[in-house]
Amino acid sequence: TPDARSITRAHVLLGWLDGAATLVGPAATAVCLLFADFTVAFIAFAAISGGASLMAFLLPPGGEVELLEDDVPLKLGGALRQIAKARGPRAALLLLTAQGLLIGCLDLLVVVIPNRLHGGVASAGWYGTALGAGAMIGGTASVVLIGRRRLWPAAVVSSVVAGGTVAALCATTSSIAAGAVFVAIGAATAVMLVAARATLQRLTELRLVSHVFAAAEAAESAMLLAGAVLVPVLVSAAGVNVTCLVVGGILVAVGIAVAHPIVVSEQAALGAFEKVTALREVAALAHLGAAMLESLGRAARPHTFAPGSALMTQGEPGDLYQVIVSGQVDITQNGALINRQGPGTGVGEIALLFPTPRTATVTAADEVNTLSLDRDTFLLALTQQPPPTSWTALVQSRVAATAT
Repeated sequence: TPDARSITRAHVLLGWLDGAATLVGPAATAVCLLFADFTVAFIAFAAISGGASLMAFLLPPGGEVELLEDDVPLKLGGALRQIAKARGPRAALLLLTAQGLLIGCLDLLVVVIPNRLHGGVASAGWYGTALGAGAMIGGTASVVLIGRRRLWPAAVVSSVVAGGTVAALCATTSSIAAGAVFVAIGAATAVMLVAARATLQRLTELRLVSHVFAAAEAAESAMLLAGAVLVPVLVSAAGVNVTCLVVGGILVAVGIAVAHPIVVSEQAALGAFEKVTALREVAALAHLGAAMLESLGRAARPHTFAPGSALMTQGEPGDLYQVIVSGQVDITQNGALINRQGPGTGVGEIALLFPTPRTATVTAADEVNTLSLDRDTFLLALTQQPPPTSWTALVQSRVAATAT
């Protein structure tokens, strides 16, 4: 679907940019070490980092979002408990954690391997460049994931391949062979990163997305440190070859362990794609971005109403927003027919946006199929990505007309 493509496309771009940075950074370091010394390298990258920070500071600030009602964020403890119970996001998080561990280990392996192969100081920079070249190749190859309904094969296979190629480092006997293996590692790691992030977003419910990605960033950062500690300990205790085998084995084991939960969870999430098209046709939701619409698709619940049955009744409390997928509904107020609506429209937003009971009765004129969104999900979507002013003004005018 278009939304699945948009979400994956964003992660592909992020992966490609990470790969480009991984390529340019070590290459520049190697050049500095060949023609100058460490001082020049540190000064050069300090200048680059300072320039990047200044550019970020000069970016125009985003507009403030006016909340439609008091926003009660999900507390950290509750978010972590819900993440722990969701096996799909939990498995994708484990995959990203393993990827962070791999990056932490590679930061030192590019230094350890040249020592084993009797390479010079600049060899570490060139091996880092090989990783970056592989990351760019993998990031570019990840374009094929755009539009894929199933991402688990890429996520699982890339983890296994990354582990296998790291283990293959112990068999390299020349700098050229080691460079080629580092290229393969970089490619597999880039695909793993893109697929795991896209899978994580796809499988996580809307209100947990920010929490789960914060957890992913924290886990990846912690694993960078863990990898930096693990490699020296293993090299001192068992040597370089055993270190490569252990790190590679961890990646392979994680890939195998997450396969089943991700497959099952992704299969359950596929039904959301069929709902996205219907949601996008509704004026209140048409402005929402790809990730938000897919999240709403997962949260939406289908309902069928027989002719003559009420979707909602005037005066009752409102707790659902109903998107009409098929059929026609009659909207009456104080017994008088005021409108008839069909597919591509939604009903029930006023009682969710404002502290007021239902302002009208909505009755199925024939068999009606709907997708319902609960109050919290509906408001969360609109507060994170506010609707157009024209739609908000229309709703406010309806409320004013009802009050008079």
